Amino acid sequence: MRCSLIARCSSLLRLWRLPSLKSVVAPWVVAPWVVAPCRVTPWFVAPCLVTPCLVAGILVGLVGAQERSLQLPPRLPGGSLGSSLGPDRGAEQRGLPPASALNPAGTPNSDSRSLPALPTAQPMRGAAGVGTGSVGAVPSGSQTAGLAGSSQGNAADGVALEPSTYRSRISIQGSVVRLDVCLVKVIEKIELPAREAGVLRALAVREGNLVDANSLLAKVDDHQAVTELESAKRRLEASQLKISSDIGIRYAQAAKETAWKAFRREDTLVRRNAGTEAKRDELQLAAIQADLQYEKAQHDFNVDQKAVKLDELQVQKAQQLLDRHDIFSPWAGVVNQVLKRQGEWVNAGDPILELVQMERLWIEGDIDPRQLNPHQISGRPVQVNLQLAGGQTATFTGYIAYLDTQVVGDSFKIRAEVQNRQQEGHWLLIPGMYVDMSIDLAGPTVAERVSQQQ
Repeated sequence: MRCSLIARCSSLLRLWRLPSLKSVVAPWVVAPWVVAPCRVTPWFVAPCLVTPCLVAGILVGLVGAQERSLQLPPRLPGGSLGSSLGPDRGAEQRGLPPASALNPAGTPNSDSRSLPALPTAQPMRGAAGVGTGSVGAVPSGSQTAGLAGSSQGNAADGVALEPSTYRSRISIQGSVVRLDVCLVKVIEKIELPAREAGVLRALAVREGNLVDANSLLAKVDDHQAVTELESAKRRLEASQLKISSDIGIRYAQAAKETAWKAFRREDTLVRRNAGTEAKRDELQLAAIQADLQYEKAQHDFNVDQKAVKLDELQVQKAQQLLDRHDIFSPWAGVVNQVLKRQGEWVNAGDPILELVQMERLWIEGDIDPRQLNPHQISGRPVQVNLQLAGGQTATFTGYIAYLDTQVVGDSFKIRAEVQNRQQEGHWLLIPGMYVDMSIDLAGPTVAERVSQQQ
């Protein structure tokens, strides 16, 4: 009987594992299975067996209901909880290909979804340079580079490098060398600094303004410098007034002459026995003292003259200190960038603005050493043509002033210095433009022109 009870309880426990029976059927199935053996057992055993089974069934039903409300993920083989996303989506989260995308050999299926491929950089197309592509120059007079070619790069790494620089297209007709694509570049570009510390009281220009040579661009607070200059000027005026008259020298000279006359008169009386030697000696000492006073007056006058020179230098120093608070343009150009604002504190040496010279500019081009030797073009005159709007052309003249000492690829750089000019208040040549340049190989060099002028 006991074995039968244990077997029935084991069967009941297996039924409890079913979620649907835990909550509904289990409590009602418990009683018949337990009460049946109680008919042959004493009366007091039945309550002891039925009551715990009923309570256990109710508790198991409550637990099942709670599991359904939480919707826990099912257990995977091996005792660990699996992801509700499924095995394929869980693999994708871990960065692995899904199991459905693998064949029995462990390699990806050809028709399955593959992971996105990493992008590989292609060689950049742009300005011509040292590379695998061919060099193509823009048409004559164009203001944009537009040069075709592929720049040098590392194909194994898949990294695209920046495009290389432009290339000029050269053509030779007799003694004239024509470069179709030349770049306008800056010769002088400086950052004008503050020469004295203080508050930037005035800023007379903005970015893009055209300025003339020696134009006042900015001013640092100079109240103290003005005061020191006025003080130095007053000291100079006093010194000049002191040496404007030689009254002291003339008075000392008159006193000297009077003293020696009195001495000589008394000395004559002593020789005639009409005077006393004591008075003569007293008058002689007074005459010597008058001589010394005269010399002192002359010395003081010379010192005052030197003081005037010193005060003049002090005035010049104060004026220079005052001028150091003003910032002037060293040459005509364009304000490229303003680095400080009005009212800011600046220290000596702090850059205030950036100025680009526009009167003289470089025209840079490329020369193939297999076509021309450096000595053939050094110092030769050039003519630069700039295409303007409306089909107009502006011409500039200059000379070859620089030859690069290094050949890059199959060419070396040359630079011609040309004089820029304005039209209706605007410079014609602007750094960054592309122009055409012609070199006259038969023209005189700079050295030849200088020797002819001498």
